[in-house]
Amino acid sequence: MKVKSILTLVAVAGLFIGCQSNQGSKADLVAHEWQLYKMTNNESDIVLSANLPNVQFTDTNTMFGFAGCNRFFGSYTVKGNELSIKPGGMTMMACPDMEFESKFMKAFSEMTSFSVKNDTLYLTDGTGKQQLVFSPKQQMVGNATDDHGCNRSAGYTWSAVLQYCIRVFEKGVRLQPVDDPEATTSAFIVFAVDSTQVEVFLPNEETHPVLDRRDLPKGGHAWNVEDDDTYNVRQIDGKWIIERRGNLLYQESATPTKIRIKGSATIK
Repeated sequence: MKVKSILTLVAVAGLFIGCQSNQGSKADLVAHEWQLYKMTNNESDIVLSANLPNVQFTDTNTMFGFAGCNRFFGSYTVKGNELSIKPGGMTMMACPDMEFESKFMKAFSEMTSFSVKNDTLYLTDGTGKQQLVFSPKQQMVGNATDDHGCNRSAGYTWSAVLQYCIRVFEKGVRLQPVDDPEATTSAFIVFAVDSTQVEVFLPNEETHPVLDRRDLPKGGHAWNVEDDDTYNVRQIDGKWIIERRGNLLYQESATPTKIRIKGSATIK
């Protein structure tokens, strides 16, 4: 009897450990970029979009993803197999299947637990009626992503001031080099939502300086780094410029872009 009891305890312990390993851990969660392949509500499968959503959880508790049309970002926390998702924001492009994207983002934000089994991620809401199932995203040749999950081959790059992946030619203000107005390479500036910072994207430069907004003595604003003479961004005659040590480097040549500067009138 005693031997049988010991064997029973060992079997139960093994079963418990097996269940625990199936729950998954944060390490499992961040191990892959995950692509959606099944979405259910009340045990009924929802027809997926042609452009499958994906999400990347990072070990710093941030997340980035694609909802079927727009990119999104946010943060998350885990405790055991409990999951709390906090969407931070997303791009605002319009696509044909916006209804599915809305359904996905609503369901995704309501997920409260996760498990990883056989390299498959299961997210479930508090009622158990909604579930999102993901598999590791298959990376195609040339479809390289950066550390933030931005698809570089599709022209996306990470914006520090917006905190999501962008294509600078869609989000930024284009400026041409003053010494070669017909150049095929351009510089771009991207403003934070509240315009307190601007990010400078220069041709063939891997780093993108972030400059702070400062009030000018005669009114208006300039963006630069205090006690530093690297770059200065401001407007002259309605056109954005980038200068360095007093030398004009880049200037907006197209129709000036209207940028709303918080706390002041719209700059044209």
